[in-house]
Amino acid sequence: MAVMQSGHSDMDDDILKNFFIHAPAGSIVCDAEGKIIAINRAAEEMLSVQFSPGIDANILNYFHTESRDHIRILLDMPPDASAAERHVIPLARSTGALYIRIEARTFWNSSLHKKLVFLSLIDVTREREDLFETRLSEEKYRALVNFGGDAIVVFDFDACVVEANIKALALFGYTKREFVGKHIDELYHGDLLSRHREVYNEILTNGSAMVDASYIITREQKLVPVNISGSVVEYGSLRFVQMIFRDITDQLKAEEEKNRLISELNQIFSVSAIGLCLIGMDRTILRSNSAYERFIADRKPVVGKKCYELLDGLGCGREYCRVFSSGGIAEYEYHNSRNEKESAFLISSVLYHDEKGTLVGILQSVTEITQIRKLEKEFLLIGDRERRIVSHELHDGIGQVLTGMSYLIEKLIRRMKGKNSSEMKTLCDISELARDALDKTRNIIKGLVPLFANHEAMISSIMHLVSDSKKMFDVDVLLDIDRMPRGLLQDEMTQLYYIIKESLHNSVKHGRPKTIRVHWVAENGGYQLSICDDGLREGGLPVWSDGMGLNIMRYRASLIGAHFFSGFEGNGFMVKITKKNNFCEN
Repeated sequence: MAVMQSGHSDMDDDILKNFFIHAPAGSIVCDAEGKIIAINRAAEEMLSVQFSPGIDANILNYFHTESRDHIRILLDMPPDASAAERHVIPLARSTGALYIRIEARTFWNSSLHKKLVFLSLIDVTREREDLFETRLSEEKYRALVNFGGDAIVVFDFDACVVEANIKALALFGYTKREFVGKHIDELYHGDLLSRHREVYNEILTNGSAMVDASYIITREQKLVPVNISGSVVEYGSLRFVQMIFRDITDQLKAEEEKNRLISELNQIFSVSAIGLCLIGMDRTILRSNSAYERFIADRKPVVGKKCYELLDGLGCGREYCRVFSSGGIAEYEYHNSRNEKESAFLISSVLYHDEKGTLVGILQSVTEITQIRKLEKEFLLIGDRERRIVSHELHDGIGQVLTGMSYLIEKLIRRMKGKNSSEMKTLCDISELARDALDKTRNIIKGLVPLFANHEAMISSIMHLVSDSKKMFDVDVLLDIDRMPRGLLQDEMTQLYYIIKESLHNSVKHGRPKTIRVHWVAENGGYQLSICDDGLREGGLPVWSDGMGLNIMRYRASLIGAHFFSGFEGNGFMVKITKKNNFCEN
């Protein structure tokens, strides 16, 4: 037994001896302020300290803040109290939690002229743990398992850990033995202690509380951002505070990345030379940059307007629906005329979702392709001009020579008529070859610059083209002309012929089909021409392909006022030319 000296005489020896002999387990004598006067060895072991005589020590310093109020109640009892106060209180020890029950008795010491308090410290840790394990119902374990995605920690009303799930141990970095018994203050950074004490008191007062974007501190002194929710729960006859800690590290990183992307998008919108706009689900323009306004609206504001008010004519409504149905990218060309200047734009549309994944509308980009289309037109005109030159050279040069050769051979054959000789057979063979060369030359001339006297001549040329394709490419080409449109001009028939020719060539080159179907039907005062194949495109040629062949066909269609469509259809690829009277679509 150690007796602490405080500059006053010893207390009554008989009383002191009786107290330490009969007091259970650890025993302490202190005054009304908590100053320790005497302590036995069992109490020293409980407090994990060794007292020395003459050193002032206060019993309150060895208990958590929340427990000191219970100790003060014992110290404030009147002298010679007949009933002892009993409380289960955790000791603030570095070796882990120790729960004790304190029995107190007060008396008046005449020699010191003051009230003294005898405290008996009884270790009930094991009893408490057994009670806790026994009383924890199936509901408690189900909660720990069902909500295992988050860290769950159970505290007693003195704010000490009594239970934690695996996620909690992993989050805080402790073993269960190390974690159980820790005070809640040890789990937070110093700057946040006052705030979390308020939250804990709110849980005790109101039954629940929440705090967002806070921080806990791990065993390695690392700060981890968390959202915290807590509530008072009952297990059997016991009440505890259950707190859920949700690690929001990944959430904050995602938020940071989202803000970065938004910042980059804002920067792209502001400085991009490409026209950009965001169109809502109701086709209202929500946002646009200066390039878009310059291209589409002659530098006038467009936010709040409907997209079809600006992009009038063929394409806007259909392509808007197309991007929703396909979920991919849709592209089409838009042409406008301002100040007697024709401009062409390539408009690309893609679905746009916000940071929560909610579909907002369509993000649209506009690229001016006026110069590209002018170059393509010039290229096409040069090609047409060169074909005319070549066809004239063939007609006036080789064609005339072959015609004269055939005439001379026929004249020679007539002179040698009746003579049965090898020379006669050779002349006949030469005549046949000359006629064949002349026919091939005429076909080449027709292919270079087809001239159609009427619709029947055009059909004949198309049938000849189909027949040649079958022979050259070993592919089955089906020609289906239903109600041939009338009133086609020479230039329109020429452009349609070239479109069919180029489409057949592209199908064989890119798709390796077994069958190609050419279908032409008159309808609604106009017509629809489609060339479909059943071949798979090498490299998955997309519907928005910017290949030269498709662009030339698109341009030829624009020359005759027709709409051009190309894309996958079924198991193959389709090129479709549509011309209708008063054709317009929003």
